[in-house]
Amino acid sequence: MNKVRLIFLVCIALFTYQGTFGQEVERWYTVSMGGSPVGYLLEKNEANGEQHTSLIEMNISIGRLGSTVKMETRTFQTEKEGLLIGINSEMYISNEKKVESVQVMDDHLLIESQGFNKRLPMDSKLTGPKQLEELLRKQIENGRKTVHYTTYSAELGMFMNGSLNFTGTEKVSIKGMEFNAIMVEESIQELPYVRKKWLSKEGMLLKSSEPGPFGDMEVVWTNKENALRALNNSVDLPEDQYGSSMAYANYRLSNPRDLSSIKLKITQKRPEFGFPDFSGDYQDILSKSDKEIILQINKPEITLQNNEPSELEEYLEPNAFLDNSDELLIEKTKEVIGDETDDWEKAKLIADWVRKNMSFDAGIALADSREVIRDLKGTCVSYGILTSTMSKAAGIPSRFLMGYVYVDGAWGGHAWSEVNINGHWIPIDAAVPNDTYIADAARFFMVRSSLKDGMGKANIAGMQLVGNIDVNIIEHEVDGELHTATENPYFIENDIYTNPGLKFAMKKLEGFEFTDVDLFYPENTILKQTKGASEITVGHWTYGSAEEAMASTNRILGQAENSNTLRPVHSGSYEGFSKSSTNETLAVIRDDTKSFFILTSTGPEHSELLAKATEAIK
Repeated sequence: MNKVRLIFLVCIALFTYQGTFGQEVERWYTVSMGGSPVGYLLEKNEANGEQHTSLIEMNISIGRLGSTVKMETRTFQTEKEGLLIGINSEMYISNEKKVESVQVMDDHLLIESQGFNKRLPMDSKLTGPKQLEELLRKQIENGRKTVHYTTYSAELGMFMNGSLNFTGTEKVSIKGMEFNAIMVEESIQELPYVRKKWLSKEGMLLKSSEPGPFGDMEVVWTNKENALRALNNSVDLPEDQYGSSMAYANYRLSNPRDLSSIKLKITQKRPEFGFPDFSGDYQDILSKSDKEIILQINKPEITLQNNEPSELEEYLEPNAFLDNSDELLIEKTKEVIGDETDDWEKAKLIADWVRKNMSFDAGIALADSREVIRDLKGTCVSYGILTSTMSKAAGIPSRFLMGYVYVDGAWGGHAWSEVNINGHWIPIDAAVPNDTYIADAARFFMVRSSLKDGMGKANIAGMQLVGNIDVNIIEHEVDGELHTATENPYFIENDIYTNPGLKFAMKKLEGFEFTDVDLFYPENTILKQTKGASEITVGHWTYGSAEEAMASTNRILGQAENSNTLRPVHSGSYEGFSKSSTNETLAVIRDDTKSFFILTSTGPEHSELLAKATEAIK
């Protein structure tokens, strides 16, 4: 489970930037997120007779937890007489280049992506970037306040209906020069947020700012040297900046992978962003306002009773992301399922194979199934894409899900799959599994898709939610027992730390202080006690199966260097083993078959200190 904790870093609005073009042939910009430099943006313009070609190139590098996600996009837009006539997009968001071409016809678009072709109806003319520049310049000269336009985003796979509203002027200093900048707010009907722009009087972009998952993304005009330096000198995102993309739980779940139901209150911190459509099958909206939603998630069951037939062809047909016509993938799927004929048993075999053969790699933002089956690495997105595609290759209708999952005291972005069994959609997760194979209820989806139209809906849902919501647990059910959540994950009273969700309490040792209480993903620490050079750390680990938990226990106990033999540990209802090494004493005590606490003591007389710590557990 450790390998699936770095999830959903970048599946959102990094590829939706639409520049404003001036007369220069080439312009460079720095890109930053939350004040941290992450890369550059380049604009180039070239005229060839009646045609005008504009290039927007964005190159971004985001580091966190020892991994680096690199993304490079190049979009060429060609226009004639002010109207867009073609788009060519190149995206480097994994180890392979993704290419898409768009031809603009009279009433439709012809789109080719990764060998797949589709026709998209069009009911209005598309504005080219050079024409948009001219419209802006005329509006500025005439003192008018709004410009409307329609274009197409190859990165999102959808039409964009935008408006630029002039809101005033502001003095800004860019490249050592002072500008009386024209302030513009750009609204795109299909996107949840407003982008702010500062323009010169000629309509040239000086800088822009828009909300992002790691703080505001800012684009600022500069020179080539500074722009390239911003990419080359990009650093790991600070912990608080990275953490801002997650939602921290009000209540710790002791065995989240065993949950059969959960009731959540999801609060939107930016009500103007709205909510995606959460409803469907086993996920119900109990109440909804602009600011919050009460959501009930019930883990479904496999039933032999067939549901009413529905249109499932879309979830069996190959597409650019889920290509079940790939010969290698078909061959591997046949090998995995063998002679099995039952759809649910086939799905379980596929999920097992994906879990055992994939390697987690946070450096891959998004890869299609053809790349994943060959490289067998990626984030949870790759796990979900491969599970869905192999299921389709096995004749099982399947779709791809993105949403949130509970891990280690936090709700983080995640991706998994659904398979259609006897007419019922059943969630299945190869990245965060459990021993029933049906994905637990400690999660909620924000989008479910065949991906035939690309990742646009998932990206927009991510823009709405990531970094913008609080998720509070109201109640949850495990093994038929309903539990009501507390308002806070822990409380300290009479020098005793109590964690109601984990049913854990510990008394403060004499002379010690409680520190680092209730840390969250990617940490497992729920409590520290410190006194000078002496320290006691308590962490909580949970797994989807007893086998995984036992394997992790053995691995942790085996890592202690220069350690003596295992000694039994007893503390109230807890039992486990401890090991001492030169610098520390470590104990693993079982919470139940799928979860355990780890106590680590360091400093002088650490072995005796651990014994006192186990006695302090209530």
